[in-house]
Order: sequence, then structure tokens, then C-alpha cells
Amino acid sequence: MKKKLLLLALMAVALVCVLAISVSAASQSYASFEVVKNDGTRQTVYTAGIKDLGNGQIYLAETAYTEAPVDNGGTYATLDWSSVVEIDFTVTELFYYNSSKGTYTQYTGGTNNNAGGGVTVLKNWTNTSTFDSVKKVVTGNAYGFGPGLLKGWQGIETVVFSYPCKTISDDFLMNSSVKNLVFDENCQITRCYNNPFANCDNLVSVEIPDSFTYLGNSGLFSGCDNLESVKWPSNCPAIPGAAFNDCKKLKFEIPDYITEIKGTAFNNCQSITSVVIPSTVTAIGYNAFSRCSNLTSVVFEEGCSI
Repeated sequence: MKKKLLLLALMAVALVCVLAISVSAASQSYASFEVVKNDGTRQTVYTAGIKDLGNGQIYLAETAYTEAPVDNGGTYATLDWSSVVEIDFTVTELFYYNSSKGTYTQYTGGTNNNAGGGVTVLKNWTNTSTFDSVKKVVTGNAYGFGPGLLKGWQGIETVVFSYPCKTISDDFLMNSSVKNLVFDENCQITRCYNNPFANCDNLVSVEIPDSFTYLGNSGLFSGCDNLESVKWPSNCPAIPGAAFNDCKKLKFEIPDYITEIKGTAFNNCQSITSVVIPSTVTAIGYNAFSRCSNLTSVVFEEGCSI
């Protein structure tokens, strides 16, 4: 009899645990976007969790659902990320779950906290290799991205920046395998922060659009071993510190709208053989051209005040 009672008690505990897991999976705030699978089909997926509805912040998580996790007491299949080759962050649904009322509220529209007008996608995973099958990411209608969102992704080849994305965060693609940075014709990005493309060894050529007005304090392309050329935006008069540190294949002509070259900006750029400092430049930081072992000529244009 005691064994039978113990067995019944254990079964009851197990049932409670299953129910708790089911409710936990179903009762969550969530947002939807699309992925492209390795067979070419597009699928709407649902990422669980909204960090702060007021700021429109959602999670890209290791666990995503293949159907909306609405509160109907069911359980939901999870997405197999290994089958995904492209992510399109065009958020079409954004639902907030009110746990005290047990209700969902849908948000749509064009303000900063709504789908379609400025969601910010945040990182929420522990294992970077989860996303190694993803070759392409499109920013969609996301306004911005949390620090290091695609950091360390080793399958990524192309990132397409589109309207209304405004900022690129710290360490955004750092240490990743990205090859192509594509800014579409409607791109309105104005700012990026520190080390967004550092140590991206597959980058060869980048054209930064003139919509940018700020390129961070340091480390823009630091450690990009195979980077050969960069088109510099006309609205960014300062070259950040360590912007091209250790870019050994880079060849770069300083544009005539540059006013400042910060410290170690071109440190160890071994393919730079000559430099012309435009008359617009008023400051050059410490070791801006240090360890440029093949640099043999530095010319200051007439009128340069340095």
C-alpha cells in the first residue's frame, strides 16, 4: 500500500510539472517575424519575450515557436534553428501578455514601441552556435539592435541594413564570418558604436553611406585582416581611434573633409605606403600611423594647421 501511495504521489508531482511547463510555454509576451529555411520556404516564427514594452524591446532567443504561443493551455512546437538560412526582422505582430489578467494586447502602428515602427531586437541566448546555419540577416523594420546581437556568428555571410534601422550597436558583428554589409537605398542609419565590425576577417570592401554622422569612439574595423577598401561617409569628419587597427591589407586615401584622425586609427596598416594629410585636418592622435612598416611618404597639404 505504501508503495502504491508513493507511486501515486510521484505521478501527481509529474503531472503538476508538465502543466507548469505547458503554461510557461504558452503564457508569454511574443513577437513574430519571418525566416527562410534551407528548402527555400518562408515561415513566420514567434520569439518569446518582450523585455520592455514601453521601449519596444524584443528578444531573439534560442527558443522560438512555429505558432503563436497564445494562452489556450496548449504546448507549442519550437523552431529548429539548424534549418534556418535567413532571418528577416520585419516584425508583424507584437503581443504583450498581462499575467495578472491572463490577457493579450496586440500592438501595431508606427510609434517607437510598436511593431512596424521601431522595435529593438535584443540578444537572449547562451550558445552562439545555435545560429551557425544562418547565412543572411535583414534588419527589416527593426529600429535598432542590442549589443553583440550577431557577435561570433560563424555562418553569417550577408547583413542587409534597411529602413527604419537607425543605429548599429557595440560589437554588433564582432568576430563573425560576415562577408557583405549591404545598405539599401532607403537606409537611414546615422550612428554606430564601438567595435561593430571588429575582427571580421571575411570583409574585403565596405561602402558606408553618407547617412552616417557618427562611427563610434574606437575599433570600427579593427582586426579585419582582409579588408582592402572603405568608402568613408562625408558626414563623419573624424576617423575613430583604432578604426583600422591591424587592417594589414587596407589601402586608404584620407578624404578632404576629415578634420581629426584619432589615436592608433591606422596602427599596423602594412599596405599603406603613402599618406596625404588634407588641409582640413586639425588633429592627429597618438600613434595614428604606428607600425605602418611600409609607409615611406607623408605629405601635409598646403594650409594644414598641424
